Amino acid sequence: MRISFLFIGGVFVLSLLLATGCAYPQAAPPAKTQVAKTLQAELTRSLEASKAKVGDVVTAETVTPLELDSMKVPLRTKVIGHVLTAEPNRLVLVFDQIVIKKDQSIPLKFSLRAVMMPQPAASLGDQMSPSALGGGGRYPGSAATNAGNRERSPTDMTADSVYMPQAGAETRSGSVVGLPGVELIVSDDPKTGTTLQTTGRKLSLEKGLQMMFLVSR
Repeated sequence: MRISFLFIGGVFVLSLLLATGCAYPQAAPPAKTQVAKTLQAELTRSLEASKAKVGDVVTAETVTPLELDSMKVPLRTKVIGHVLTAEPNRLVLVFDQIVIKKDQSIPLKFSLRAVMMPQPAASLGDQMSPSALGGGGRYPGSAATNAGNRERSPTDMTADSVYMPQAGAETRSGSVVGLPGVELIVSDDPKTGTTLQTTGRKLSLEKGLQMMFLVSR
């Protein structure tokens, strides 16, 4: 009789555990993978490496719109970064904020993947570097690419800016179109920043420099 009571009690306890989910803990749902979005912006002020200091604020403005999750970022929105390393021929830049409203910024992860300095169409052909084009695609300035730009919606870019192909977001380290002698060193970690450097001369980044980012939260 005692054995029967123990058996019945054990079955009751096991049934209770199964009903409450305690016997076999449920696996946590897989985390959602965030997809980085491409964003083009341009430098709003020139930057001289020989005069720059660590911590100096660097500001850019968006040239293309951005929609990240439920957040929509219009054209000419400020992107805020700072100088992480400053040497006469080398700068490491980190961008980490976007200003949605006046005096209201949102932290984001900006990975600077490609840069170019717009030049007259006649001079771009001599400066194009396959390694800086992310696979040898046409670069802004060529007739074929400009024709492609005209097919884009007017809301995708401003009239005075040059659109960089989204393939540029996959660009790795290489030379910079429009800035002879300047090398771009890309980092996959937004916190470590992206390096721009020269050999044998001072580094200068001019206002209007076009930058392609991969952006995520």
